Amino acid sequence: MSEIKIEEPKGNKIRTQKDVPNASRRMTVGYLDIIMIAMVTAVLTVTIYDRFFATKVVMVDLTGFVKEQKELFAQGKIDQAELSSNLSRLQTYIKGQPKNLMVITKDVVLANGKEIQLPDDEAGPPSPWK
Repeated sequence: MSEIKIEEPKGNKIRTQKDVPNASRRMTVGYLDIIMIAMVTAVLTVTIYDRFFATKVVMVDLTGFVKEQKELFAQGKIDQAELSSNLSRLQTYIKGQPKNLMVITKDVVLANGKEIQLPDDEAGPPSPWK
């Protein structure tokens, strides 16, 4: 392969073909790279939106909880202070859910609803994401 000499317009500098960047040496982004970047961006966007921003509807068995508390109170297993404490704990638990979680009662849902369990102990609320 013979070298091609290229002169600059001013004529004072001579470069050879080895000095000129070759098109195959340049780093270019191909179509597959662009498609992969777009796919990864789309998947990440949808995942983050679904996890943190999309409204999720869950149900809670409020009627069953209140009925259970009434039975325990009627049987004398809990006193007025414990009943009040349990109801305030229920209220705190429901208000403590994430902002994108809509909590409705189980009586409203006909089928295929995701139910969150009310806390049984002071360990804290279970995660609704399980």
